Amino acid sequence: NEGFIHICDQITFVLSPANSKWILDKNAVELTYMDSSKIAFHADNFKDDRLSLDSRISNLSISQFYSKWIANSFSFPGKTIYSLQSGLCITHLKQDVLKIDLVSVLEKRKGVGSQLIGHTLAQAFQGKIPHVEVTTESHNSGAIKVYTRNGFQEKTRLSCLHLFHYGKQKSH
Repeated sequence: NEGFIHICDQITFVLSPANSKWILDKNAVELTYMDSSKIAFHADNFKDDRLSLDSRISNLSISQFYSKWIANSFSFPGKTIYSLQSGLCITHLKQDVLKIDLVSVLEKRKGVGSQLIGHTLAQAFQGKIPHVEVTTESHNSGAIKVYTRNGFQEKTRLSCLHLFHYGKQKSH
């Protein structure tokens, strides 16, 4: 028997960077590689995501998933990875929308997330990209605050359901 369990709700935010109020941060660096120990720090930084909210998924599995996701971003065509201080931002361009895949800041509440987002928005403005989107969990108040503070507005909400098996499992 199988079923679904509600894990969380996700919000997609959108912004049109049609003005130049955002500033390219001269300290932001576009990365083409990151060593596995730094990737592991960022992979372990996820606490408010839908995988971490599912008590059936081990912390090790979550860390391995995010480590592979971040590492694979360096070889994925169209992805751009910015680093600034302890922060990391991964984006990809899909048609005329720049999607922010990930923002990870190891040292919280120092403005690094806003600086990274501002740098990304300045890049989008310079590249004449008409829309920027990001999706986060609805309970991640820190992320929501930084996105709305930078002008993002809610576009959609989506419930995340995970498949689960209940009852006796068949043996193979």
